[in-house]
Amino acid sequence: MTLSIPQANVVVDSNVWISALVFGGEPRRVFEALLQRGDYLVVSAELLSEIRRIINRKFPDVSDDFEALLVVFQYLIVTVTLGSLTITVCRDPDDNKILETAVLGRATMLISGDNDLLVLHPYDSIQIVRPGAWLKQVSL
Repeated sequence: MTLSIPQANVVVDSNVWISALVFGGEPRRVFEALLQRGDYLVVSAELLSEIRRIINRKFPDVSDDFEALLVVFQYLIVTVTLGSLTITVCRDPDDNKILETAVLGRATMLISGDNDLLVLHPYDSIQIVRPGAWLKQVSL
């Protein structure tokens, strides 16, 4: 008998994407666990643009790895279009788009290393946790 793990909608903040690609460790294990669990990865054009911008500026050697990771997740990616909500709760205004992505994507989880987001845990029934805390929750 095979147990079916329910799929969840998860937003991964840009800092976790970049850390996974550049440094590995827990951030990389987050993506491995998402894939293993079959969770939906919620993104927005703004989030992907931010990741590409940072990679191209600071870590151009992992640009191809980022695009390859998107291909690996292509059937699990849910893309939302921002602009229908106005969220202004973050100390860093740029982080509001991450929350908007999570709300519009009906995410239950936002995985981030950004203290400006982590202090909002939970937000609108969305858990906001560090990569290590999420990995402990899913016990993989």
